[in-house]
Amino acid sequence: MQNLAPRAGRSGKGDKAFAVRIAGLDNAGFIEQYHKMCKANNFREFESAEKMLQMPMFNTIYADKAGNVFYLDGGDIPDKGEGDFSFWHGKVDGTQSKYIWTKTLPFEKLPQVFNPPSGFVQNANDVPWTCTWPLALDYKKYPAFIAPGAHWMSGIDRNERAVHLVTEHQSISFDQLVGFKLNTGLETADRLLDELLQAAGQSADSLVMQSVTVLKKWDRRTDTASRGAVLFTQWADMMAMGSPMKNNFSWDAPFTTPNGLRDLKVAVDNLQKAAGMVLKKYGSLDIPWGSVYRFRGGGYDLPANGAPGYYGSYRSIYYGPPDKDKKFTATAGDSYVAVTEFGPKVKAMVSLSYGNASQPGNKHVYDQLKLMSAEKLRPALLDKADVLKNLEEKEELGN
Repeated sequence: MQNLAPRAGRSGKGDKAFAVRIAGLDNAGFIEQYHKMCKANNFREFESAEKMLQMPMFNTIYADKAGNVFYLDGGDIPDKGEGDFSFWHGKVDGTQSKYIWTKTLPFEKLPQVFNPPSGFVQNANDVPWTCTWPLALDYKKYPAFIAPGAHWMSGIDRNERAVHLVTEHQSISFDQLVGFKLNTGLETADRLLDELLQAAGQSADSLVMQSVTVLKKWDRRTDTASRGAVLFTQWADMMAMGSPMKNNFSWDAPFTTPNGLRDLKVAVDNLQKAAGMVLKKYGSLDIPWGSVYRFRGGGYDLPANGAPGYYGSYRSIYYGPPDKDKKFTATAGDSYVAVTEFGPKVKAMVSLSYGNASQPGNKHVYDQLKLMSAEKLRPALLDKADVLKNLEEKEELGN
């Protein structure tokens, strides 16, 4: 916005005033832009709607029957003049006028990709630079304040899983795409487990050897019945307290780095400690994932699947602190899911993960947790005939 919007607050060290500047707060055409995007008949009409720049933020992915694909890191990105993402991520000295931005970047300066040679674009709330592979955007050609560069890419996340799922196939069917969205495999395991097992296999510790047996049988997924995932993620959490990776992130291999275990002795020692913790809490090293991680709410208590994105799970589910029974309840992650195939007749499989009702006593509160637990989606009701087949109540209103 163009007017400074101050918001006062208190810090832990005396009184300080903070001024908050919000991009797009004055935008009046937000709904109009959405409407024009939805009504577009081709890419040029869609692009024209995007150029309105009325949405304050949002990654946008576009595809059409002509075979075009498009990615836009869209919205009102302030033209901050200087400083990188890290600088603007913290507190900025508001007494210096050079830091008080007055305009946003024009559409042409926003990171965007149209019809890359790879034939696909993706985004899983990651930086725009990794929207496809081979890379189509060079972060060095854009202002450093737009998004993080290499120094932020120190971990493994779900976008890397997404790219691998897509690039491993020459073509992708609708059912395969549904499978990708529900995939609970861990990218972290694919990069680190073999090296861990090789090192741990040389240990004389009986608990470590028991762990090796469990992890060799593990399917490297976090399905409800996956045995070994609880042990592996406990180990991964312990490793994350240090700097476990031997090879740092590289833009030459952005979807396979970082990788390697920096200190094999520390890795094996942590496996022994993780195994002891899992045994103490659950009595078994190969306890199923869904016995520890749960979908709970509205009277439902079901085995969960999926893991936080920082393990490299595309089925991204986050869990709260352990409950009294030492189990974890899903609190965030996959919420509204839709896999859509456009054509003469639109086909879509969907899930509103935690239900589409909140009124006390309504039978649809959390009722879609059953689909979540079963790793299933439901058909979208897109025409009148399907709606009437599933009608629960009908009310006719007079004049």
